[in-house]
This record gives sequence, C-alpha cells and structure tokens, in this order.
Amino acid sequence: REHADADETVSLTHPPEWFAHELRSAALRVRYSALARERTSFAGMEGGIDGPATRCLLTNGPRALPAYEAEVLRSGIAGTVPVAKYRQEQRCTLCSEGAVQDEAHLFLTCPAMQDIRAECWGTIAIAELPRCLALHGILPLRHPHLDAHHPGPFEREELAAAIQTGLIRMACRRAEHSLAEEGKHRLASVALARAYPWTWDPVTPRRVANSLATVFPDAPANPRAILRATQLGGTRSTR
Repeated sequence: REHADADETVSLTHPPEWFAHELRSAALRVRYSALARERTSFAGMEGGIDGPATRCLLTNGPRALPAYEAEVLRSGIAGTVPVAKYRQEQRCTLCSEGAVQDEAHLFLTCPAMQDIRAECWGTIAIAELPRCLALHGILPLRHPHLDAHHPGPFEREELAAAIQTGLIRMACRRAEHSLAEEGKHRLASVALARAYPWTWDPVTPRRVANSLATVFPDAPANPRAILRATQLGGTRSTR
C-alpha cells in the first residue's frame, strides 16, 4: 500500500468493508495517475485527494458558497473551465501578451488577474504547490511542501479555501469578459444585419431572394442560385 505508514502491516483479520475501501482507493489512485499523465495541470494528485479539505467550500456550513460560485468551483475541479486553449481563439484576450490562454496562464501569470492573486493568495508560495492545487483547487493527500507548511487539517482547509477562492474569482472574471466580448460581436452582427439584410437570412431562401431583389434588381431569381451567390448568407461574390 503506497499510502501506508512504514510500520503498518496488512492483516487478513480486517473486515470485508476495509478491503473494499482499500480496493476503491487503489482504483481511484490509478485513475488519478492516468489523468495526471494525460493533463499535466492535474499533476500531484496521483497519490490520492484530501477530500474534506478539497470540499470545504462545497459542504453546508459557514463557508458554503453561493450556488453559482459552487458550480464555478466544481467546473474548476473537473478541469472544464473554458479557457481559450480549448476554444477556437486560443490566445488570451484579457491581456496584451499574446499568450495561449491555458489554466497556467489564466490563473498564474495573466496580468489581468494579478490583483485577484495578490488579494486572495497573498504570501502563499504558489510555485511550491502541486499543480492540481494551484490550477484546480484539488488538495492532494501528500506533498512535501504541504506536509512541511500545512500539516494539520485546519491549515490544509484554510489553504484550500484561499486557493479555491482565488480560482473562482478569476474564472468569474474570465466569464464576464467572454460575455462582454460575445455581446460586442452580437451587437456588430445586428448592426450588419440591419445594414445588409440580404446576407442574413439563411433559413428561408425565398426571403433571401426578395431581399436581394430590392437591392440588386438584376440578382438571379432562383433561391438556390442566390444562396450559392451569397455563400449561404455570406458575402455576395457575383451579380
């Protein structure tokens, strides 16, 4: 057993429930190791997860998060924060560095998040923490830095809460920025549609034909030809 103390021995006198628990724990560690190999942002959790500390903001109690922030934290723990690396744009639009926006850039180095890092993390030695904690808020069972500087359950929960609070606030700021950018694109699309209505109706070909006819009297009357000419709602290449 990897997590057993040196002087601990496995006895066959343990009840079946004990063996079932150990088998589940071992299977989970295998899956954690596979995940850490596949996505390096989860490195550090191969030996297991400190569940109570990792869930300290998700359980009912004085630290319980509002519903929206709880979902943001669950998304971060699951590795599903929609950073630009996994989207079409890839580059970070929050700053002017032109870097690929992955979890490490967004949470650790992006200048647009520096104020949140300073407020929430203060003097925490982020560079010394395992990546699964710094990037996903997952506290591992064992880690040299954690064992030396945050040995007790209370200290571990305080650390997890501070890291997770910073991750939540940064993820929320990224979401607000994305919504603002999407709103700008939508406003631009509406303005373009109003200015050039013949290019913005891919649903009904006849309405596209009618719109084109009012602007280009010599436009072809066949709806299919019009859709081909307008590239299914795009720019019109022929008259």
